[in-house]
Amino acid sequence: MYGVFEIRKTACLCLVKLLKTLHNEKKRLEILKYVTEHFFKSKSYFNRMVYLQFVAFSLDFFSQNFVKINIIPDIFKLANDRVPNIRRKLASLMMGIRRRIDRNDGENINRFNECVEILKKDIDLDVSEVFLMKKGKFWGVLFVFYLSLNFYLIL
Repeated sequence: MYGVFEIRKTACLCLVKLLKTLHNEKKRLEILKYVTEHFFKSKSYFNRMVYLQFVAFSLDFFSQNFVKINIIPDIFKLANDRVPNIRRKLASLMMGIRRRIDRNDGENINRFNECVEILKKDIDLDVSEVFLMKKGKFWGVLFVFYLSLNFYLIL
């Protein structure tokens, strides 16, 4: 038997696939704005969690430019969310978000680094431990990315 979250997760996947194949750019942006207004800005923890699932699927299906323009500007605001599970889910998405940021995009690089610092220093251990759990795979790559973006020489 499927729960409500699993059904919404599947609906998010269907919506992302629909948006990907929708050729009417104006309609695509209108639907994306609706999703942002009703899920990202919602007071309901559950709706914000569904939005993060929508973002996770969007990172896999949409182009780097589309994600950069339509998703990345909002997503970093969730680093200060009052619900630890939202911040934890955001921390788990940081590797996928990092892949969508171009090296020449200084504004988003700075916002990404600020978000990582906020999440690493989170008082809730479940949030800050996400970076420790993925230390070999995530944190090392993230550290090299951070250094290369700031033009440091790695020896």
